[in-house]
Amino acid sequence: MEFSARKDDLVRELALIQGIVERKNTIPILANVLIEAEDDGVQLSATDLDVGLRCRVEAQIETPGALTLSAKKLYEIVRSVTDTDVRVKELENSWAAITSGRAYFKVVGLGKSEFPSLAEPAAGKGMEIPGALFSELINKTSFAITADDNRYFLNGARLELTDKDVRMVATDGHRLAYVALKRPAETTGNTSVIVPKKTLMELLKILGEDETAVTFAEGENHLFFRIGERLLVSKRVDDQFPAYDKVIPQQNDKSVTCGREELSGAIRRVSLLANERSRAVRFSIESG
Repeated sequence: MEFSARKDDLVRELALIQGIVERKNTIPILANVLIEAEDDGVQLSATDLDVGLRCRVEAQIETPGALTLSAKKLYEIVRSVTDTDVRVKELENSWAAITSGRAYFKVVGLGKSEFPSLAEPAAGKGMEIPGALFSELINKTSFAITADDNRYFLNGARLELTDKDVRMVATDGHRLAYVALKRPAETTGNTSVIVPKKTLMELLKILGEDETAVTFAEGENHLFFRIGERLLVSKRVDDQFPAYDKVIPQQNDKSVTCGREELSGAIRRVSLLANERSRAVRFSIESG
């Protein structure tokens, strides 16, 4: 395997992969990125067995092939060089030479055969959702997702597509965040799935400021999110999400409207003296 690619292209995709790779080193190959040089470019893949990401980079291919290298080391090397192009060449015994200008690095990798394969979505299936809409859903609900790994069915948000809207709901058992946005007319199909928190956070990074549409598809054991040339694969959470609609009051006749900045400023000031354990503040609601 031998190819050359633009530094900026490699850095951009390798930066996204850093959040995917397994950092606990329980399985060494999961700390690596799979590099596959094909006729039309280079494909980069990473997974922690729960979430996986596949990206594509334009490159000049001299010798097709595949190899896995440390995702962190490769990212640090490519980011550190000053030349605009980076060349990667496979050597004997899974070693690789990385050169750029006058810089030369030699790193050891692992063979492709040990790397777990990523699931693929069925051809032609998927629902297209605007990227800006998806980002808004995640930003407004992700704070309420539990950090308790034992309650894994709450360690994510419920995504619902109905005939009228797109909804996302998250709860940690103490608070609940619910957002329903009008469904774009061009989207088709209905569904209800639990999306893990890590998947949502990585999806938010990939979307960034870009408003590229997300093509969402379901598999028997996986969820798939395609954003342009990138494919995010997530393990499916098959469990029952709490009946959140029974928690939200339906006949509530009490409401308060106030300025967002004024309210958040008041909470921020009084919370300085809040109890360290409960972090509670008291609201007194009166006329006016």
